[in-house]
Amino acid sequence: MKRATLLVLVGVLFLVPLQLSAADEKTVTVEIEKGVLFKITTESFVPEKHKLTYSDTPANDEGRRCVIAIDGFPFFGDVGCCPPEIKVKSIALTIHGKNYTLDSSFMYNPLFRSHRYVHFVRKGENIFMIRANFSDGGGSYCAEWYIGNGKSARTILTDDEGLCGGFLPDEKEQKKEKKDGVIPPPRHSEE
Repeated sequence: MKRATLLVLVGVLFLVPLQLSAADEKTVTVEIEKGVLFKITTESFVPEKHKLTYSDTPANDEGRRCVIAIDGFPFFGDVGCCPPEIKVKSIALTIHGKNYTLDSSFMYNPLFRSHRYVHFVRKGENIFMIRANFSDGGGSYCAEWYIGNGKSARTILTDDEGLCGGFLPDEKEQKKEKKDGVIPPPRHSEE
């Protein structure tokens, strides 16, 4: 009897953390156009597992200092000086059955709602460019990747509002692209 109780207790102790971490991960898949899928997977950011660097001077009258680096690197998705809550775990792009892993390092707190935040451009037979905005308010940032010869490279990661604002087509361009069949109706799924 004692042995069975011990096994159940040990099983519960090990199952709970696994269930929490499985529920912690979230994936959103967006179909940009027929056969082109953009998939972003996030997880909770645990500050205790990282080295946070704070600003030397307080950011407000309360004396609160801002987080300026995580593990010695600048990060994107800063909202109000606090450590991020969400980390981008991975970004994947599928183009007609061929999968590409896109660099997601230094990316946090994404606000990613629909295909409107992603712009996919064919540059040649097997050369593509993808641009994405990861918010539309405080802490917003954008990234650009080139895909060619079976590989991908992130060429831009910035929170420069001027650059990010020009990443996606404006409403007039979106209407034209929809008419021309470039951007389909929104189709996305959450796992």
